[in-house]
Amino acid sequence: MKGPPYSISDDDVKQYYVDSYKLSLLKKINLPGGLKGKCDASENIWLLSNI
Repeated sequence: MKGPPYSISDDDVKQYYVDSYKLSLLKKINLPGGLKGKCDASENIWLLSNI
């Protein structure tokens, strides 16, 4: 896999960051056509704030 950014699931975001940050899902965008028309895809924008 080429360099970042890397895609991770919402569950991974929570697993890795919930103990150190307040997590807020700001926006979820469903991508028209998904991934090359083969499967659904979405883009999520997270805000990680200091606890």
